[in-house]
Amino acid sequence: QTQVDQESDSQESCPEKETAKAILTRLLRYADKIFHLRKLWLDVSDSRPLPQIPTFVFPAAFFAMFVCRIGSFNELEQHRGKSSWRRWFRGYDLPSADDLAYVSERINVDDLRACLGQVYSRLKRNKVLESRHGWMLAAILLLRPVVPFRRFLFTAQ
Repeated sequence: QTQVDQESDSQESCPEKETAKAILTRLLRYADKIFHLRKLWLDVSDSRPLPQIPTFVFPAAFFAMFVCRIGSFNELEQHRGKSSWRRWFRGYDLPSADDLAYVSERINVDDLRACLGQVYSRLKRNKVLESRHGWMLAAILLLRPVVPFRRFLFTAQ
C-alpha cells in the first residue's frame, strides 16, 4: 500500500470504537436521567478563590474517569480534543491534568458525600439495592482520585 492508502485506512473509524462511544453516551445519559448527576454536581463547591472553570465540571470528569476506567489525570487529558466531552461538561472543555489535580485537593468532600447519599436514596427508592437477612448495605469507597491505586498500596504500609 502507498502512504496515502495507509493514512486513509487509519482515518476510518472502526465499528468497535463507534459502538463503545455509543454505549458510553447512553450510559452517561442514563446516569444523568435516573440520578440527576449533573444537577447534583451543581451543589459541589471547592476552596478556589476565583475559579475560571466551574466546580461542577470536576465531579463530572471524575465520574467519566471512573466509568471509562481511566487510571490517571494525564491519561484523561489525552482525550481533551474530543467534542463529545463538551456536551457532558455543559459546554466547557475537559480540564487539564493540573487543573484536575489542583481541584481534587480543594473540592468539598462533604458535598460529594451528599451527592452519593442522594444517589444511594434513589437506588433504594428504585429497589435496586436488595436486603440480605434484614440488612441493607451499600459500600461506596471514596479515595482521593489523585493517588493511583498502586502508589496507595505501597505507601500504606
